[in-house]
Amino acid sequence: MSKSRFNKRKNFQEYKMDDGKLFYLTWIKYLKLSHEISKKYPTLKDNLIKSKDFYRPLGNYRKRDFHDIWTEKPHLFEWTRLKVSPETLSTDPYSLDLSIPLRDGKCFLEEIKQVIKEKKKELDLKNYTRPHFSPYSKRNLNPQLEYENFLFFEFVWNNFKKGDPEKNEIPFITNEILINFGKEIRSNSKRRILPYSFFGEDYERDFDLERGHIKDDFLKSKRMIFKRCWTLLGNVTLGLFPKRTP
Repeated sequence: MSKSRFNKRKNFQEYKMDDGKLFYLTWIKYLKLSHEISKKYPTLKDNLIKSKDFYRPLGNYRKRDFHDIWTEKPHLFEWTRLKVSPETLSTDPYSLDLSIPLRDGKCFLEEIKQVIKEKKKELDLKNYTRPHFSPYSKRNLNPQLEYENFLFFEFVWNNFKKGDPEKNEIPFITNEILINFGKEIRSNSKRRILPYSFFGEDYERDFDLERGHIKDDFLKSKRMIFKRCWTLLGNVTLGLFPKRTP
């Protein structure tokens, strides 16, 4: 995994996961929550009925721990990031293991591209069957950030007034909601994550929990994130993640 500001929190259990596993954990958490939300939003309920067969290979995912599903059925999930496995080489003919000198790795980038290009020529990619679950996005994903956004979305849904399902409305994010989220997640010892996107050093001036001060731009950004999470929830009910539009 490439370096990023999110890596500063590796002491939390979720962030010790492989990026791919954390990505799919977030997907399934959205899926579980969608069943609760669909009780008030008929469109989501209809979507879940349509995608029932797609999610069937997971088994009883609503009651089972995702970590057990991941261990028992790893073949269902496609890799989402580069994997560094110095001790174990993959037996998958559609993956390629490389050993790169770290002293000056950048000089090998063009060579790596050429190796991959030549390797692809040897494979029948038209007949390649992707694993059952794979990301519906070509952009570079940050699983840790996606997971943090889900925690915020879940908290708002569980603790604040909902929108009007008849008008397809969703909760409107206010300073009060952000303050309450900050207090709850900081004080609750059961929480294993302190979201960097709220409490990280890059946001100290934007979100001051002690003084109850929140900058307007920070509030606007969280409103956009919440709306995006709502879109992701809808996509998940259709069997897509994290594709922006169904």
